[in-house]
Amino acid sequence: TNTTCTVQSNGNISCTGISGELEVQMSGNKATEGTIVIERGDVVDVQNLNVNGITYKYDNTRTLVEGTSSGQSSLFLCERQNGTSKTTGAEYECHLDIDRTFYVLGDNTDSTKIDLIMDRNYTDSNVPVTMAWCESGDTNKCTPNITRYVTHIQTVFGSDVVVNIPTFDQIYAVNNDTDLTSTTWLYDYLDGDTTHRVSDLHGYWTSTPISGTIAGSWLVGRNGSLSTINVDVADRIGVRPVITILKSLMD
Repeated sequence: TNTTCTVQSNGNISCTGISGELEVQMSGNKATEGTIVIERGDVVDVQNLNVNGITYKYDNTRTLVEGTSSGQSSLFLCERQNGTSKTTGAEYECHLDIDRTFYVLGDNTDSTKIDLIMDRNYTDSNVPVTMAWCESGDTNKCTPNITRYVTHIQTVFGSDVVVNIPTFDQIYAVNNDTDLTSTTWLYDYLDGDTTHRVSDLHGYWTSTPISGTIAGSWLVGRNGSLSTINVDVADRIGVRPVITILKSLMD
């Protein structure tokens, strides 16, 4: 029957629609956790199958391969959590300096690559969660300021990714509109009613200036809108990095 089976700690499996555990008889080490999906008598998916501390999963060709586990390297740089593989809005966990959540922003101009945006503004001691685009309102320092932050994030994230900040066109293309309220993942973790958002954080910059100038720029606001603002008065706007990776590094 069509069923989803959960591997128990004793190596046996429990399947939906089937009463009791099914005993697994085999030589060698049994799996102690994981999920197996069976449709019409055929195993169609295997996820997080833990054997001796190493996890295995089905890849896109339905071949069992080594996945992620504690102390083990990942087969994929970014592993899908929700959504359809490599489509806009699909959620991925990317193994960078730490495991971080990203969403597919869209295809890159290079057909072998894809762009993903982090689920929140980036921050550490070098990149504050909020920042003005220009230092002290000096428009002559706008470009060096943002470049310094992006260069720092690139160093932290590693050589498997190329780090940028999103363009107006990339954000706009998601909805073909400046109203992003139906696309929560583009403005999540900003100031708002939900408890996990950061108080007094108004948005994040795009790299697209207003009318070709550097004195103002487009940003994604906490209300889910693409809007323009003068950079010298915006001190509660941060950076949300976009990474570009090879599609082959994603499951």
